[in-house]
Amino acid sequence: MILIALMTPQAVISDDTILVDEYDLDLRVDVENNVIYGTEEVIYHNKGSTDLDEIYFYIYANAFNDISSVPVDDIETTYPNGFDPGFIDIEVSKYDYVVEDDIYLKILLDEPLKSGDSITLYLDFEMKVPNTLNRFGYYEDVIYAANCFPIAAVNENGTWALYPYDSRGDPFYSESANWDVDINIRKEWNIATSGTIVMKYDNGEYYEYEIEAPMTRDFAFACSPRYKSVSEYYNDIEVISYYLEGHQQGGNLALDYAIESIQLFEELFGAYPYDTYTLAETYLGVGAGMEYPQLSFIDSDYYDRYDDTLFQVIVVHETAHQWWYSAVGNDEYMDSFIDESLAQYSTTIYFRELYEDEGDVYYDDFIFDYYRDDVPLMTNILDLPLDEYVSDLEYYMMVYIKGAVVLDMMSTYVGYDEFTGFLSGLYEKYLYGIITKDIIINELEEEFPNSNAGDVFDIFVSTDQMPDALPGGSFYYEDGEYDIKVDYSNELEIPVEIMIIYEDGTSELIGPVTMYSGKNGGTISSFEIDPRDLLVESNEVNNIGTLEFKEEEDINKTNYAYYVIAAIVVVVVAIYLYKKRYE
Repeated sequence: MILIALMTPQAVISDDTILVDEYDLDLRVDVENNVIYGTEEVIYHNKGSTDLDEIYFYIYANAFNDISSVPVDDIETTYPNGFDPGFIDIEVSKYDYVVEDDIYLKILLDEPLKSGDSITLYLDFEMKVPNTLNRFGYYEDVIYAANCFPIAAVNENGTWALYPYDSRGDPFYSESANWDVDINIRKEWNIATSGTIVMKYDNGEYYEYEIEAPMTRDFAFACSPRYKSVSEYYNDIEVISYYLEGHQQGGNLALDYAIESIQLFEELFGAYPYDTYTLAETYLGVGAGMEYPQLSFIDSDYYDRYDDTLFQVIVVHETAHQWWYSAVGNDEYMDSFIDESLAQYSTTIYFRELYEDEGDVYYDDFIFDYYRDDVPLMTNILDLPLDEYVSDLEYYMMVYIKGAVVLDMMSTYVGYDEFTGFLSGLYEKYLYGIITKDIIINELEEEFPNSNAGDVFDIFVSTDQMPDALPGGSFYYEDGEYDIKVDYSNELEIPVEIMIIYEDGTSELIGPVTMYSGKNGGTISSFEIDPRDLLVESNEVNNIGTLEFKEEEDINKTNYAYYVIAAIVVVVVAIYLYKKRYE
C-alpha cells in the first residue's frame, strides 16, 4: 500500500467520567452492483443504572425492503425507475441475535452487562443499496449511504427507545460516539463523508480512505465519479462543497453560504467543534436537505436554481443543524420540534444579521405569513411525537414554522441579546449531549429567574394558546404626560410595538413594551397595538385603544387611598406580632 495523503486527525474527547461508545467500521463499496460490504466492531457501554440482558441496534436499511412498508409517501416520485428494494443481511459473532420488525437488531447477552461496564460486539453485513431518491440509495451514478449503518439504540432508564422508521420528519435518535471508518472504493469515485479523511491509500484499482469522526451521532457518506469539489478554510475548519458536473456555480455558492453561516453561528452560539464540514449534492427526492454530523446532503434540483433564495435557505438551515442536532442532540422522534425549530430560527437570525432588510423579508415570506395563513387549519400543538401530527403539512407547519415563530417571540420576551446568550449557554452546557423540552424550560427558569420565561415557553410548545394583546387602562393628564398600558388575555405577555396616533394625523412608533409613559405637545387621538403585525395573536381585531383623561385630583385621591390602606395593613400586622410575642 502506498500512502497518498495524511491529514491531522481530529481530537478525540477523552474524559474518564463520560462513557462513549466506539465504532470501527470497515467498508467496501461495490459501485457496479450497488452493494456495500462491511464489518463493524462496536465497544458498547452500559451508560444507565440498570443491568442489560440485551442490546438493540437499529438496522434502518431494512426499512427499504418491502414496497408496502417503505418509509415514503410518494412511491412514484421516490422510485422514478420503479420500486427497487434495499436491505441489510447481518450476522453477529459470539452472541445469539434476532431481527424484530425488520429494523431492530436484538443481541442477546450471555450474562448481564452491568452499569458502567462495556462489551465488544462484532457485526458482518452485506447491504443492498436501493435505486431511489432518498437519504439511502443511488440514482444514476451517485450513491448516498445515510441512516443505514448499524447503530446502537438509546437506552433510557432501562427502556430502549425503539421507534418506527416513519416517512415523516427525521425519526432518529442516537448518542455521540467515536467513529473510525475505512472505506475502499474505486479510484475514479470521489467521496463526501462525515468526519475527516486522515489518510488515503493506493490499493491498485481502489483508494482506501481512513476517516475519523469523534463525538458524532452517526456516520454517512455520498460518492460519485461525477463529483467535483471546491473548498476553503475558515479559521481551522475546512469547508468542502461537492457538486455534480455542470453545477459549479451552485457548488461555489453553497460553500460561501456555509462559511457565512459557520462564522455567524460561532459568534452567536459557540465554536464549531469539528475540523471539517462538507456539503454534498445528492438526490433526495421529496426532501430539500438532510443533516448529518459534519455533512449535509442538498438535493440536486436546487443546484439548477442556485440563484433562488430557497437554495440559500436550505444550505444555511442544514448548516445550523451542526449546532442543533449534531453537536447538541435531541430525540428527533419524540421531541422533533427542538432541532428543527432551532435550526429554522438560526436561519432567521442569519438573514437578519447578514442581510438586514432581506432578513425581515425572509421571516415574513418563509415563516410568519405562512404560519398566519395556515394555522387556523391546524391543531397548533408544537410538542408532539412524529406519529401524532395529523398530517405532513401540520408537522411541517409546527416544527419548521410555529417553532421559529415561538423562538422569535421568546427573544422579544426576554430580549434578543439575552436570548442568543441563553442559546449559547445551552450549547456550551449540553455539547455532545441531549436536550429535552423540560431541560429547555428549566434552563430558561434559571437564566431568567425574575420572569416566567419557562412557563411562557411551555405554553407556547405544549398548548394551542397564542398571545392576545389588547388595550389596557390608558390615561393622559393635564401636564401632557400619558400612560399606555397593554393587557393580555393569557399568560403570554409578550412585549409589543405601539403606534401612537395624534389628532393632527402624525404618529409615533414605540416599543416593544408592555407599558409606556411619555409626554407630548399634541393630543393623542388613539393608539394601535402591534401595528406591523409582528406578533401572532389569537385575536387581532381588538388592538385599537384610546386614552381617558384623568385629573390630578383623581390621582391624588387614588394615591391617598393607597396610603390609607397601606397604613391600616401595617397597624394590623404590628398588633398581631405584639400579641404573638407576649402571649
